[in-house]
Amino acid sequence: MTIKHAGIVNRLFSESWGDFEVSMKKQFYHFTKRENVEGILREGLLSKSKFLALGSKIREEAIHLWFAPSNDVMGYFRNEDYVCLEADVDSSDCIIAPMDVISAAFYNFFAEKQGNVVLYDYRKLAELHDRMSVPIETYKLGMFRTPEVLVKKRINPENIRVVNPARIRNEFIDNLKIYEDSIKKFSPQESQKVAMHDDSSGILASYLTKDGEFFTINA
Repeated sequence: MTIKHAGIVNRLFSESWGDFEVSMKKQFYHFTKRENVEGILREGLLSKSKFLALGSKIREEAIHLWFAPSNDVMGYFRNEDYVCLEADVDSSDCIIAPMDVISAAFYNFFAEKQGNVVLYDYRKLAELHDRMSVPIETYKLGMFRTPEVLVKKRINPENIRVVNPARIRNEFIDNLKIYEDSIKKFSPQESQKVAMHDDSSGILASYLTKDGEFFTINA
């Protein structure tokens, strides 16, 4: 089975969004615990550990950012223990990745480690995550349910500042709606469930169709 993903055909979205260019983005957002802010403003944003990659080459030693603060699905946006940082990043350094795929991989990784039922090989999902990821210039709104911006280089402290996330204009507020419209053609009943996971919106279920399309819905 050839694994693909929902919404990969750019023309489905360019017809609706015309000249809107994701690649024009220069500022991206990162949430961190309040006690980390002083160090980040002194040393910059550094890459994550290899453990978080699960074998994904794209995630290995990458910094994780969002297009807009409200795109955060980890629940940090309204958590007073976390601070929102705005970072200036050259768009040529950005890869857009489908976070739901790596989240599904983590579900199966921990299920395997704990001796629970594994719905799908987490290694294959990590590989799928890398194949689905795209350069920022080819990303169109709605291609991924949860687009994550990965940067594989240090972000210098002079390019980082603390911001009030509520004041950041969100050009990507319709990303989820466009994604949900694009996957209406898929049937969970006719697809293979590969993970039950969650984010700040609730419990999620991810599937692969018979044709290899990956999609995620609220369970």
